Amino acid sequence: MTIEDEILQYLHYHPLSNRVEITLGITNPPSGRIVKRLLADAVTKGTIEVL
Repeated sequence: MTIEDEILQYLHYHPLSNRVEITLGITNPPSGRIVKRLLADAVTKGTIEVL
C-alpha cells in the first residue's frame, strides 16, 4: 500500500482529521512536508475535499 492510499484510507475512517492526526495515524509516516504535498495533490485531483 502506498502512502497516498494509506492517507486516503485513514481519511475515509477519520474524515475530519487534520494533517498532524493523519501523520500520527498512518504506519510509516513521512515528513510533514511530504504529507502536506500529498494532501495538496489529492485536493487538486479532487480525491479529497476540504471543508
